Amino acid sequence: NKSTLWKYPEGRSELDIIQSVNKIGTYAMAQCMKFKSDLIIPDHIESIDESGIYACQNITGISFNPTSKLHTLGPRSLQLLSRATFGVFPASLRLINDSSLASCWLMGSITFMGSVAPQISSNTFGVDSGTWIGKNASQRIVYVPTNSTGYESDSWNNTIFDKNRIIVNNDETITECYFVLSKTL
Repeated sequence: NKSTLWKYPEGRSELDIIQSVNKIGTYAMAQCMKFKSDLIIPDHIESIDESGIYACQNITGISFNPTSKLHTLGPRSLQLLSRATFGVFPASLRLINDSSLASCWLMGSITFMGSVAPQISSNTFGVDSGTWIGKNASQRIVYVPTNSTGYESDSWNNTIFDKNRIIVNNDETITECYFVLSKTL
């Protein structure tokens, strides 16, 4: 199947995926330790399967362009990106599965470009009792577009936010909190 990347060549330090590939397969890029910078996923990738980019511990950030066709992050697809400090996800993203962003301990900023919140599972972000766990949890910020919908739903509130710590930022003063749901991008 030439539309799925099954194994990324070991030792490569730059991401180069041909246009005909639209899916990163299960464990295709797991433990790619040669990536030592921000990883920008090509626009033609539509899904990342289970553990597709699992445990690439030297990636410093992950992002998708606004024109990305990505619609699905499989279970544990981006888990253990332990040095990634940010994530930027496209408007096309519709589903984020179990533990997709778990153990991304340093990820202090996550931006969702979609005006409609993607569907998430109860442990998408590796949560424990409604609190996003990991180092720097008290400094994490989630950005969403102005006039977006779905991010205020119970599935989001119960998953990554402590309900008492949601602050909608409409040019208001931000007080110390665990999470900021920002409506201004």
